[in-house]
Amino acid sequence: DGIVDADMLAANAVTAGKLASGVGGKVLQIQTATKTDQLSETIASGVISSAITGLSVSITPSNASNKIFLICSLSISAYDNSFLFYKNGSVISGATGDADSTKKRIFAEQYLGSGYTLFGCTHCYVDTAGGTSAITYEPRVQNTTTASRTYKINANINARSGVSALDIVGASTFTAVEIAV
Repeated sequence: DGIVDADMLAANAVTAGKLASGVGGKVLQIQTATKTDQLSETIASGVISSAITGLSVSITPSNASNKIFLICSLSISAYDNSFLFYKNGSVISGATGDADSTKKRIFAEQYLGSGYTLFGCTHCYVDTAGGTSAITYEPRVQNTTTASRTYKINANINARSGVSALDIVGASTFTAVEIAV
């Protein structure tokens, strides 16, 4: 009938090199972390938080050119704190704004004036693997104000036990998806 189906091809007969240019996008692997416990950290002015325990992922790309799609969904309560993507212990500079005098370079900022709100924010970024060794990705928080600030993951900063509207907890996830190019 002139049609070639998958069952007519020998195993591994069609390799990526034989595909037309631009035929990529296949999801190769997904690594994810879910944090359901609470974390609280106070950070000084201009300081970047430590790693958020339970929200790092390690992924070993199969090709240095492949893309790593990062999706971070945080339940966070914070005053004036900013968000950064980290790769192997360093901020991903491509996931920050361009340098501009003394302004702090960040990915995004969450501002909650009262701190009573447990805010859900989702940040996405596409990175290039850059190698085939294991990569550890993680989200971090930076204090961009002139005073110390506290942030909480999965809990309200000012929650008071017994006050039902404020006494809530959440969950956060961080996911890395390797996509073939």
